[in-house]
This record gives sequence, C-alpha cells and structure tokens, in this order.
Amino acid sequence: MFVSDIDECQTEVSDCNQNCINTPGSYSCTCFPGYELNGNNTCVGKPHTNYDAVTAASAQMTLKLCQHVLFFCNFHLNFSRTYTSFHKTYTSFNRTYILSTELTFFQQNLHSFNRTYTSFNRTYILSTELTFFQQNLHSFNRTYILSTELTFFQQNLLHSFNRTYYILSIELTFFQQNYTCV
Repeated sequence: MFVSDIDECQTEVSDCNQNCINTPGSYSCTCFPGYELNGNNTCVGKPHTNYDAVTAASAQMTLKLCQHVLFFCNFHLNFSRTYTSFHKTYTSFNRTYILSTELTFFQQNLHSFNRTYTSFNRTYILSTELTFFQQNLHSFNRTYILSTELTFFQQNLLHSFNRTYYILSIELTFFQQNYTCV
C-alpha cells in the first residue's frame, strides 16, 4: 500500500513567510538572500541590506505560483496517461469482440454445413426435401437464439462501459474537489 506524503508547503500548516521546502513528513523554511531566519520560521532582513519586505513577498508569491503550476501540469500529465491507457484498452476490447463475433459466425456456418451434408447423405433415399427443410428450420431457430444472446451481451457490455465511465467521472470529480491547489 502506497501512502503519499502531504506537502505541508501547499497547506496552511506551513508558517514560512519566504521559502518553504517540503521534506518527508515535515517541512523547513529558508530565506531569500539578505534575510535570515529568526526563531519562529519568519525571515527578517539582515542589517544593512538592500532588500525590502515587498521584494521578498513578491518573490514568495512567484515561487508559490510556480509550485501550483507545476502541480497542475503533473496532474494533467497523469490524467492524460490514464485516459490514453483506458482508450487503448477499450479499443483492444472492441477489436477482440468483433473478431470473436466473426469467428462464432464462421463456426456456426461450418457446423451447419457439416450437419446438412451428413444428414443429406443419410436420408437421400428416404426424403431429401423433408430433411433439408427440417435442418433449415433448426438452423433458423438456433440463429434466432444466438442473435438474442448477442443482443443481451451487447447491452451488458454497453452498460458495463457506461458504469465504468461514470465511476471514473465521479473519482475524477472527487479528486479535483479534494486535491485542488490553494
């Protein structure tokens, strides 16, 4: 089980007024050039420096903005990879389903042909037309049953796909609502 580290620099936990550096399970504060840390994670100007508080605050805001942009880009990249993987899986499944349907159709026709040929040879002397009619009626009933089963399978496949898409949409919305950068 993988537990991710909480970035205290992105939350209200951090009380750094300039630079915040996330570490596993904690964080640390650093100051811009010309400033030094006092005892409570606050950076104060060193005596006789040319840096002022406005410049420090501006630099801190720029740093925080860059951190948020980087987080969003990583999130977008991961989401794009997940979507691409899902799309490839769906396309592969769709191709497999089509090939399976074509193979089933071929097997049914081959089986029907073999049965027709065997029955024709057995009953040729007795009644060729009656046997042919009975075989075609049986084949028609069998085709109708297979068609019904195929329709049921297609409906369940569409329902399963829609349900998977709905669950992914809910999870994405939940993720966006609970992990939005502040």
